[in-house]
Amino acid sequence: MRTIRRVAGLGVAAALLLTACGGGGDSSTDDASGGKIAVGMPIDVTTFDPHKSLTGPFMQYLTPVYDTLIRRTSDAKLEPSVATSWKYTSADRRTFELKLRSDVTFSDGTKLDATVVKKNLEHAKADGGPFASSLAAVSSVTTPDANTVDLKLSSAVPDLDFVLAGPLGMLVSPKSLNGSTLNRTPAGSGPYTLASNSVPGQRYVYTARKGYWNAKAVGADSLELSVMPDNDARLNALRSGQIDMTVVFPQQAQTVKSAGLQLLSKPLNFLGLGLLDRAGTKAPQLGDVRVRQAMNYAVDRDALAKAVTFGYGKAWSQIFPPSSAGASDTAEKRYPHDPAKAKQLLARAGYANGFTLPVFSESRFSSYLEALDGQLRKVGIKLDIKLVQSGLTQSWGTTDNPSPMFVYGVDDVYQAAKLFALKDSAYNPFKADSPAIQKSFEAAEAATDDTARSSAYQKISDEITDQAWFLVTHVQDALYAVNDKKVSGVEMYTGNSVPFVYGWKVIG
Repeated sequence: MRTIRRVAGLGVAAALLLTACGGGGDSSTDDASGGKIAVGMPIDVTTFDPHKSLTGPFMQYLTPVYDTLIRRTSDAKLEPSVATSWKYTSADRRTFELKLRSDVTFSDGTKLDATVVKKNLEHAKADGGPFASSLAAVSSVTTPDANTVDLKLSSAVPDLDFVLAGPLGMLVSPKSLNGSTLNRTPAGSGPYTLASNSVPGQRYVYTARKGYWNAKAVGADSLELSVMPDNDARLNALRSGQIDMTVVFPQQAQTVKSAGLQLLSKPLNFLGLGLLDRAGTKAPQLGDVRVRQAMNYAVDRDALAKAVTFGYGKAWSQIFPPSSAGASDTAEKRYPHDPAKAKQLLARAGYANGFTLPVFSESRFSSYLEALDGQLRKVGIKLDIKLVQSGLTQSWGTTDNPSPMFVYGVDDVYQAAKLFALKDSAYNPFKADSPAIQKSFEAAEAATDDTARSSAYQKISDEITDQAWFLVTHVQDALYAVNDKKVSGVEMYTGNSVPFVYGWKVIG
């Protein structure tokens, strides 16, 4: 039988011990719609330092308390936030200027100005977070005046405005930038503050700030984010009125609709295995490209997608999403379902009798892994699955797990390439190197038009797919259920698995 091991607790590096939660600041606002909105969270917050944080569900912990330099709308457009305007001021696109608002303050009373933004950008670059490499080309930050910030770049960054609309563009009070308190206590200039009656690991309560500069961002008087790792328990809590919204999965979609709840959806995540140990240091089989390719031939992606997405997904084999500039027709045709070819490649690699591969995952993906395991067993590959309640994303950046379950969604191809494809990428812990990928990445950076940049991205996808760095099976919609009789203003955000907290209001 297939081996599945369930591990109690949060898993490897899944969460930091949070011991102090007072966020400071005001606790009410004239701009709020009144009332409380309760949210069911599938995973606990790992850090309140936005520059060290991932996106996905963590954005619901961060967006109430932090402003970004540039705001990203639900349809992936960019609009002013703390920065009122931004532009390249040199023909070679090596100087990027930000103009700032003059009326922003942090919850501790500190005024936000260009010097504070400079400190934040330097902190974000140096702090070693998962997206820090996106600022690697920033060679210096200067402040010509109190409301102007200039970034000097050593090389082109095609998506710098997009980067500054994410966690790296979130602004922390300078009083909290250094030291460890930021991990457990947010210190931002956003519309809410974290209240002292929060219970780390269980419940996080946010209260609206009085006089916050952006009235559109403020909705209810308070937000309550409850940690509920069990998928069924969260949905039952929503149906009973204990919470007002939560992330759901395809197998729950019909129940959501039958309960008269609003179901929001957007294409997002690619799912599969990260065949990270490409040198075979911990899983020797993965050191042979023929084995990795055999795994890709072994999977019937259409059947798997149909079985696990319930119509909210499609077969796919690349790490760049179908609608992106990096999606390659060549890569997508690379691995038709061919079990005979898979067995042939395994035999040539010396694994005619198959092998067992360790896989690390969150419990919420157990049914998917069971289906994947069933297909791989037909060519002799067995998955030894270790399940934890949470901590999946943290496993991608370590050498503890040679082949973790992979689920990720990002619509910015440049950012995805930096995260997954380069020797020093955050999610390339075994430091696999490909000169061909590096060359194409540099071509994408140097491209002066979208067509040339797209061509370079597609070459990256072709190479990653040909070398079988991943076993991607399908793209799945992000689904979110809302009691729309209680709450309005909730929108799915392109490229993220949950809605950002922005203007949510209590109806009535």
